[in-house]
Amino acid sequence: MFRSALFIPCANARALAKARDLDADALIFDLEDAVGQNEWAGALAGLVSVLETGGIRAPNVLVRIQPLHLETIAEALGQIIRNKGLGGIVVPKVETADILHRVRAALPHA
Repeated sequence: MFRSALFIPCANARALAKARDLDADALIFDLEDAVGQNEWAGALAGLVSVLETGGIRAPNVLVRIQPLHLETIAEALGQIIRNKGLGGIVVPKVETADILHRVRAALPHA
């Protein structure tokens, strides 16, 4: 259980830059509602950069994805998951088990 969880909009470069210094129990990097269609590439690149650079204080780092756009982000999702600091994926608005099966199929296998 988290006492505090902060959502970081990945389309906001300033928010991504500040994320390293936040003292929350969990940081949830948001690639879902906070990212418009024309912002995907920049948001994904920014997130991957932050995770690869490291130095995030929060003990729990999660990424909230948009499951309906899995095909668009599958490669980037693989990059994100391979980062050692990532604790999990948040899948919002799950209406059917099929959505979770699609997410699992898109994940790289260790």
